[in-house]
Amino acid sequence: HMTEDTGWITDSAVKWLTGNKSSRFFMMVNYNAPHTPYQPPKESFADFEPKLDGVSGFDKRYLGEIAWTDQNIKRLLKALDDLDLSRRTIVVLTSDHGEVMDPRHECYSYNWKSACLHNHGKTLFEEELHVPLVMRLPKRIPAGRIVSSPASQLDLLPTLMGLLGVRPTDDMLGRDLSRATLGKEEPQEIPIVAEGRLSASMRYQGFKYIIHDRRENMKFESKTLFKRGKSLEELYDLRTDPEELNNLALLGVSEKLLEVR
Repeated sequence: HMTEDTGWITDSAVKWLTGNKSSRFFMMVNYNAPHTPYQPPKESFADFEPKLDGVSGFDKRYLGEIAWTDQNIKRLLKALDDLDLSRRTIVVLTSDHGEVMDPRHECYSYNWKSACLHNHGKTLFEEELHVPLVMRLPKRIPAGRIVSSPASQLDLLPTLMGLLGVRPTDDMLGRDLSRATLGKEEPQEIPIVAEGRLSASMRYQGFKYIIHDRRENMKFESKTLFKRGKSLEELYDLRTDPEELNNLALLGVSEKLLEVR
């Protein structure tokens, strides 16, 4: 992680594609950025530098890493076009997690001896969990198609199998959302579960519920978020509080949980 290897990863992927263009393949391109040391090349800012008035420090370096990765993904997609692979290749863009970027979510974890801001794994706010999940298959997946129901990365493998015409096995935990991806239906919403280092969450019907392990010892700057001494739970109404700033569990979780049910 201490090496800026984004360009090298793209070069290696394009070389591999060129050598295997006549075969069926599955390829995972694992870009590390945005990640430490957060030193994107200066050219990565060229496209959006004018839009960054007032942005500096970590935020600017983080955005620079994202822009640099975007430019490399663009190179990768162009390689698929040049090799005449785009029309028969499913491309998926996703991420393992987001990052706490909202200063109002700042906290300090005594378990891990580090702050929450500009970090991940300690909280389960949407800015960490709501990652991109984008698919492309020209002439099959409609351009601009949006599945509005929340999905999990557990759904990714069954969905890819469905798009390939292969029946997912019965022991798979995820759902086959291929029909939804192709614009043929909107899936029924189900609870989406996520895990942190010492916490777990469930999102369902507009609510986010979080439960912390008793060993979790963290202190938030805001008085309306998690308070270990009062409750090990968090509950947010994402419909009225999409930025997750008011923990309803501090007001009496039992009554609110009945509303979720």
